[in-house]
Amino acid sequence: GKLYPDLRHNFILALTCHARKFRHNSYQRASFDAALRSVVVISMHLSPIRSPEAARRLKGVASHFYEILKESVAGSKGKKPYHPKKDKFSCVASAALVALLDMEESSEPMNSTNGNSFPMEDLIQNINRLIDTRSNASLNQTAEQYMDPDNLDPGWGQVKKLCATNANTDLDGPFIKERKKKGACPSGVVFELLEAGREMAKKLRDLAKKGPAEPGPLRQLPNNTVDEEFGNVTMSMDHREGGGSSKGL
Repeated sequence: GKLYPDLRHNFILALTCHARKFRHNSYQRASFDAALRSVVVISMHLSPIRSPEAARRLKGVASHFYEILKESVAGSKGKKPYHPKKDKFSCVASAALVALLDMEESSEPMNSTNGNSFPMEDLIQNINRLIDTRSNASLNQTAEQYMDPDNLDPGWGQVKKLCATNANTDLDGPFIKERKKKGACPSGVVFELLEAGREMAKKLRDLAKKGPAEPGPLRQLPNNTVDEEFGNVTMSMDHREGGGSSKGL
């Protein structure tokens, strides 16, 4: 049968661009937040997303972005979808988690009450190191600018989403903890990777090392194996074949 490419990074770029259009208007804050939440959800999805319909079905992706998702891949026949380079990421959310994991493993963090924390300035620098330049997602402002509550930046906004206790309920978040630590660094803000973030960062880093997913069927089970309780047998059904409703399926 026909095989379909992974489109998740096209969706991430389209939604990030959409959020960027709304950052100057406070009355569009809800749309800005919804776009960022959708970016975070898609970036944390570890299986290929091969259609706008599949992306729309993910919990946390706003359904009213369906047309934007469709447009991001419209007329793409014969054109390869966008994929970041190996070991690189297409958005700040995934890059931030892996950046903190790398920093934990390779440097001496500042000891905090409950764990290890890193200066905001260092986090920004390490995020940019992991961002694929073609995604146009780098953080180009200073830490001081990002600390401005009126600065609706779609990149740094993803970091804030990772810190939120209520924005990632369907993803077992929060993933990062933001702390005020006066004198620790120029910004006085440090970040700590929480256990949920550490586990996700490891998976995202492994995924980035593998490079783009191979084309596959439009609908695909998220796992390669079936539990023994099901007799190691699974059945896939495609509604496009028809006949199901007439047979009471």
